[in-house]
Amino acid sequence: MLPFHLFQVMKIYITIIILLLANSVIAQPFNEYAKNWATYFGGQGIRFISSVVDSEGNIIAIADDAHSINQIIQDENYWNQFATNPNMLYNNTIPPTISTHILQSLIVKFSPNGELLESGYLPFQTYKMRIDNYDNIYIIAQTELDNLATAGAWQTTAVNPANTIITKLNPDFSTNWCTYFPGSGCNDICFDSELNIYGVGQTDISDSITTANVFQPNFITEYNSNNHLYNNGYIFKLNNDGQLQWATYFGVGTHSFAIAYLNDEIITSFTWGDNDDSLSQYNSYYYTPNAYQQDVSRQIITKFNATTGERTYGTYLGNDGLAVTHITCDTENFYFLGIAIDELDSDLISPDGYQPNIGGSFDLYLGKFDTNVNPIWGTYIGGSDYEQTNFQENFSFKNNALYFSGITYSNEFNLSPNTYQNNNNGYGDQLMMKFSTDDARAELIWGSFFGGDNQEFYGSIVPVSDDTFYIVGNTLSQTSIATADSYQQNISFHPSYPNINFGNGFVAKFAPEDDLSVDDFNENSFSIFPNPAKDKVTIIGNFHQNSTIELYNVLGQRVLEEKVNFGSEKTLNLSNIQSGTYFLSITNNNKNSSKHKLIVK
Repeated sequence: MLPFHLFQVMKIYITIIILLLANSVIAQPFNEYAKNWATYFGGQGIRFISSVVDSEGNIIAIADDAHSINQIIQDENYWNQFATNPNMLYNNTIPPTISTHILQSLIVKFSPNGELLESGYLPFQTYKMRIDNYDNIYIIAQTELDNLATAGAWQTTAVNPANTIITKLNPDFSTNWCTYFPGSGCNDICFDSELNIYGVGQTDISDSITTANVFQPNFITEYNSNNHLYNNGYIFKLNNDGQLQWATYFGVGTHSFAIAYLNDEIITSFTWGDNDDSLSQYNSYYYTPNAYQQDVSRQIITKFNATTGERTYGTYLGNDGLAVTHITCDTENFYFLGIAIDELDSDLISPDGYQPNIGGSFDLYLGKFDTNVNPIWGTYIGGSDYEQTNFQENFSFKNNALYFSGITYSNEFNLSPNTYQNNNNGYGDQLMMKFSTDDARAELIWGSFFGGDNQEFYGSIVPVSDDTFYIVGNTLSQTSIATADSYQQNISFHPSYPNINFGNGFVAKFAPEDDLSVDDFNENSFSIFPNPAKDKVTIIGNFHQNSTIELYNVLGQRVLEEKVNFGSEKTLNLSNIQSGTYFLSITNNNKNSSKHKLIVK
């Protein structure tokens, strides 16, 4: 979603207009996708906000924090039942920032067939996650810890009580490097072909954080009517070892959203969220002579030379009703995804596209632009109620198509035939969509709701191929989410706080019907209870002939082994097993293995 401070600013100066949803749509079938598998994962308040797919097709999802409304659940035993990595356990000693946020992120990896491969907690609140071609993971996050930076990285000293960090993780989730960010927030990063890292944010630090010969090496000092120092925008380049190459300020009173790389240029999205009449002297600062638009608006699009940090292009875009929250690109075009809080300029909307008229109070906006930021096509996406995109989620270009998700409270959408879910099942559902990048118009390939009987929040979609994708998010729904025999079939509520209304994370895979697994022997076929266990534990599932059950401690030592020949239930005697965390392995005669974490009291 929009950062709260920016949402407030936009709400003040934008009058919400409600119009009828247009019926113009060109759509293709959903290609007979099926929900191959779906599972809840994590405890009460886990909300997956970003996801990536590694080189082996595994889905990696990360939660921004463990969050519960008006209540901190500081219970290590509860949280650690969702961690399989003994080196990444939940830590009660890490303090929360405020009464509703725990600054620890749950990260999880599932195989393409839904097998849990690894999970654990990271000591910060995640904002955004990226992955490179070598399965290294890059994360923007917030922390109050002052000892996370690694030697040789860009900024090794914390600068604020609530610090932003940028960290690179190895494929096993261990830290490669970590740096603090010198400002109030970093909102997006991208890579070039050599895996240099470009980032965009804002800062109130006025010296010693830029380099020479960039666009704006000096801080612009201005104060608002409350004598509060305005932030400056901030753009930077790091090498892949986390060391600064160049950095520049950008404007005054600007808030960053998105960044993308194309042909030795980076393109950024800023909104002039803190602007007031006292800053009108800077109106001409944000556009270049060749700008698409010189008329002042809140939305600013700017390009920089990726090698030098000098500005190559700048323009305003649209009217005050537009906020571009995501940018992606192909080899010669930019694609913008954002929010339309009012009717936009007609040049940004195609009259014969997917939806030429605004639908309601908040719509999504999708647009295609050439490299000079001239509009090629654009469309609203929304019903008569409220749509929103989470600025942390993915916006992906793959195989000449655009994939994105959002949140919708509307029900009257024009979706593709034979779609997964035609109606909004609850108060608010995930909206998942795929659009063609054809030059002619904004053309829907498929779209669908995703949700159960209650509400879905946040979320992110990531394509694997033309016919396979994952979606992750947060849900309060107790129906229509998890599939039979999934890893976590039921939503989890802490026994002491069952009425706190904040749900669990979920992970779901969609692919053609014939992609469904024919082997029913996997970890999703077994239920383990009770867990934690004391004297005995019961395993229910489909045991094959000559199956083996093994129990390992955290040192990898086998402490129990039993053979099973067919059947659906097996009880293990744990009276001689010491208290602690164990890993239960069930192996069939074909050597397929199902693994589970077990806590023995």
